Amino acid sequence: MNRIVKASITADMVVENIGLMETMEGRAHREHKGIKCDWIAHEDLVNAFKALTPHVALICELPEAEGAGLEDEFESLTVKGFSIGGEEDHEGITITATRILVSGLTMNINTPFVKWTDGSYLHITDLASAAYQLQEEVNLYYQGKQAPKRQLEMFADEMEAELSLSDDGVEELAAEPKKRGRKKVTKIE
Repeated sequence: MNRIVKASITADMVVENIGLMETMEGRAHREHKGIKCDWIAHEDLVNAFKALTPHVALICELPEAEGAGLEDEFESLTVKGFSIGGEEDHEGITITATRILVSGLTMNINTPFVKWTDGSYLHITDLASAAYQLQEEVNLYYQGKQAPKRQLEMFADEMEAELSLSDDGVEELAAEPKKRGRKKVTKIE
């Protein structure tokens, strides 16, 4: 069984620095660090990262978080990664985010380590749930769940126009394919 303990997402929506703990037979563990996948993250995974945004604002006690709740949006914040550490009663999470300042500069933010058993953060149950969902989505991504290929979408109409359905349900080309190769040269004598 694999357990995701760390991941970060790039501006290109590629997940990298995946850390996972593999549980072997018995209680043996094998840790894998720095795994990077080259495909674009699925929308579900991107949304799972976004779900941690209000927690960053609330945990770090940012000025715009005063009086805000989990349903509020914080447009200047972008969650970039998370790391789960500790064991049993001492397990918790650190979230990494960036904040766009009024000047346009980017500031990196790391939340303090928050234990799952910590009673000082009022939304710890929601944070644990969001973190679990993110772990599941990263695991699915690691197993191959990715965003649909969009490069071919612009040709979809042309491809559909060239295909027709025959009586037996098999798609066939509507017109003869273009011949390729050299043209025949005829000599005039």
